[in-house]
Amino acid sequence: MTSSDAPSPSALSSIFTSNSRAFTMIQPTVSSGMVSMGVSPGVCLTPVLSRAGLRPVHPFLRRAPCGALIARKREGEMADARTKAERLFGRVPAIGCWLDLPSPEAAEIAALAGADFGLVDLEHGAISIETALRMIAALRAGGAAPLARPPEATDAWAKRLLDAGAAGLIMPMIESAEAAAAAAAAMRYPPLGRRGAAAGVIAASRWGRDPVYVAGWNEACFLAVQIESPTAVEAAAAMAAVDGVDMLFFGPNDYAYAAGLDGPDDPAVWPVLEKMVETAHAAGKLVGTVAFGRGAAALVAAGCDLVSAASDVAALGRGIAADVAAARP
Repeated sequence: MTSSDAPSPSALSSIFTSNSRAFTMIQPTVSSGMVSMGVSPGVCLTPVLSRAGLRPVHPFLRRAPCGALIARKREGEMADARTKAERLFGRVPAIGCWLDLPSPEAAEIAALAGADFGLVDLEHGAISIETALRMIAALRAGGAAPLARPPEATDAWAKRLLDAGAAGLIMPMIESAEAAAAAAAAMRYPPLGRRGAAAGVIAASRWGRDPVYVAGWNEACFLAVQIESPTAVEAAAAMAAVDGVDMLFFGPNDYAYAAGLDGPDDPAVWPVLEKMVETAHAAGKLVGTVAFGRGAAALVAAGCDLVSAASDVAALGRGIAADVAAARP
């Protein structure tokens, strides 16, 4: 869809004025085929959008204040992985922070410090689902995209974290195209997946006040499958081809140990990362990882689209150690 295909702002004003009296609309704008408008919260505009030949795009896919609505032509294709990431993170490559401490305050500090995303890690962090919900809210309040990693790649954990408001998940220990397809199905509502629907009572839909949450979610959700073993590396091309997978996320620590290497800084690990970049980009998908080896800047230069360059635990430890050392006589 091009910007010339979208209704003009004046035409939209006429459409919405004639079809609904239940909301207050700010003058719409059209940019790159997307239509943006402000509406009063809690109003379901899906029927009006349908009559206007539009469909809602989920608010997680754009950087805009609450109460804004973005619509796209119904016949337009689903957003590709890069477009989705650019809307979610504000830029690609996205640079963010890994969060293992069970602390909404640490999450908000990371967001306010400039992280494009925060990854709430329930696999290795001592974080409960209640704390994860508050960390996700804190990330969003600070302006960072909220991602999460569940303890295991199951439907139940995907549902709980998505309902808590995560905009995307990094699913751990995915080793086959079949497992990647199962993860994609867990992320999405029918008919594309099997995520259970309870939009009226979950944080992700602003406790039922987001009128476009369900309608736009299947396009909005962001899925990274984690490559953490030689078996997964061999299956990476097949996983990248799975519909619903947006990113291959390389885990250098687990990969190194599974491959019998001396750790993530072993010289044999970096070429595997380069192979992941080539494989993912050839399929039109993205690559993410954590800072290792030659460092975050080198990973970006190597073609990574998302890098967790910081860690709450590491940053706190380094900061305290440096301050204590500087103060000692």
